[in-house]
Amino acid sequence: MPVIVHNSLNAAAAPIDESSSVDSVSVDRPSEGQKGALIEDLLGGDDSSSAAPQKSTANDLLDIFNSPAKDSAPATNGGNGIADLLNNDFFSGAARKKTSNASVAPASDPFSMFDGLGGSSNGSASVAPEPQGVMALNKNGIEVQLFVESDFKGDEGAKMRLVASNNNPVSIQNVLLRAAVTKAFKIELLPPSGQSLTPNGDNSITQLAKVTRISSGPQQLKMRLMVTYVMNGSEHTVHEDVSSFPGLSI
Repeated sequence: MPVIVHNSLNAAAAPIDESSSVDSVSVDRPSEGQKGALIEDLLGGDDSSSAAPQKSTANDLLDIFNSPAKDSAPATNGGNGIADLLNNDFFSGAARKKTSNASVAPASDPFSMFDGLGGSSNGSASVAPEPQGVMALNKNGIEVQLFVESDFKGDEGAKMRLVASNNNPVSIQNVLLRAAVTKAFKIELLPPSGQSLTPNGDNSITQLAKVTRISSGPQQLKMRLMVTYVMNGSEHTVHEDVSSFPGLSI
């Protein structure tokens, strides 16, 4: 039996009707007005719609950058407050303190009215300095210091102060101080402040003496001191010659 050969193209698909296919497929083409609108849309034609977000964004940015400036105003006020605090409280306080200190005047001395009469309103200035003393006697634990209180003034005699103390470990009683001077002078002893001395120099006996010049000769002043006392029931005597009298013109 002979083989039948068919055309594969004709068998696979029906013939295409050119008129029907063209009519069934229709493409809508935009009008000229629509074309212009599309072009404006593509090019950002509506300025109002796009400008609004940009303007809003710009306003938001301005708000962000402007808000610290608004908030910085109190900081400026705070800085001014610190400056005001420093200027008004600190410096003005120091000025007020300085002014108050300057305004405080020392208390007036009620005795200043007597300054013109030769008196001194300062009590310490009127206190005479302590005269320089000399160790007149220092034997067997007995010490006698001599101080010149005043110098010779014309016919007036010089005044001296004798201070005796006991450095022994036991007390002494019946203490008697005697003095003699060269023949050109005369000495007068006033009553002593006591007659007993406790051990280790805990107390002292003070006795004043007045020396008067009775001759205008060149003889210098010399003094012999003698101290008698009783210690442990026994009487003792010590003496010493003195030729130096600091503060005395002889």
